[in-house]
Amino acid sequence: MFLDPRQFEFVADLEAQWEAIRAEYLSLPGERPILGLELVLGRPTAYLVEGPLDWLAGVAWDLPVFAICGTQVPVERLPNLCGAVAIYGV
Repeated sequence: MFLDPRQFEFVADLEAQWEAIRAEYLSLPGERPILGLELVLGRPTAYLVEGPLDWLAGVAWDLPVFAICGTQVPVERLPNLCGAVAIYGV
């Protein structure tokens, strides 16, 4: 069985279409919220999590937790946690 070169072109075209769709929804416009800042300010420990479900689990466990709602956040948006002895990234 021989492969038709047109099959490779079809697959490459599908991959290009998928990347265009994925890039469109990878990062929605607008500023993401930082959840739970009021729970960590003035506390000796803080837990940094990525998403809202992680944050809800931390709140349910009564932890001083905040979520950045993504993998990247500008440093100027992070709270001043100079009073914290330990900050855990979970």
